[in-house]
Amino acid sequence: MSSPAPPHDPWSEVATLIGDVGRSAERARRYRELAMSLAEPAFDRALAIGSEVRQAARTGAIAALAGADAELREIQARCTEGIARVQSSPPYRDLVAAFDAGDATRAAELASVVFAGLSASPASRTLYCPVAIAGGKSVDHFLPAGACAERIHTIAGEGLSGTSGSDVSSPGSDEAICPVRLSESHDESESPVALAFAPEAFAALVGRVAESDEVLFYARRLRAEFVVSCAPRVSDEWWDIRPDAYRRYLEDLKEALTGRSLVLVVERPTDASS
Repeated sequence: MSSPAPPHDPWSEVATLIGDVGRSAERARRYRELAMSLAEPAFDRALAIGSEVRQAARTGAIAALAGADAELREIQARCTEGIARVQSSPPYRDLVAAFDAGDATRAAELASVVFAGLSASPASRTLYCPVAIAGGKSVDHFLPAGACAERIHTIAGEGLSGTSGSDVSSPGSDEAICPVRLSESHDESESPVALAFAPEAFAALVGRVAESDEVLFYARRLRAEFVVSCAPRVSDEWWDIRPDAYRRYLEDLKEALTGRSLVLVVERPTDASS
């Protein structure tokens, strides 16, 4: 015997629709053509409707939901149509073709036309990519040094892969364009271990995200020489109560990397007075 259908809840349905519209606006915000003309007002209006719906819920004014539902669906349709228009445009189609062909310079140039807050330029500083060393469900708090070295060795052979652009908060990308994400700084809070690529490793132009140190390499994989850069110290509580554990970890990691013809460099401590 099948379970009875859940009761109809118009308030919950509108709340879900508000969230859907907000995500649609965020997807549209990624594109230069839509960011200010469509995405910004759509997102603001979705927030305003959310406030109106909460006020209606407090007074039980269920009749207000019909108008809210209709307007939200209209906003979502405009976002969907706008994204489809951009993705059918010549610059976007050329971008997809250049990205798929591995023409990173041409892809970066076109990406700066298609995506909001992005510019194309040569790499001018060392670029970093963190190496995840959290142990996850392993019995170890951190990935053992040998396993970490093997992970890095695999990247050295196969290249660093691009990340999915399905996350609407990721600038300069979408579901079809998934560049390699790098940074001009080593974020030690993400991982004390990072791959460090010298500017000379990039023969192609890269994309720079405005008001950020994020840099995007527009290819499915980055195959280039790197060194393994490690923070001189860590603030993780697990290592704080084991004063020598991080030092030993670096020693073991260096030995494991050396055996795989990879170089580990310990970063100089930052001078807080500078």
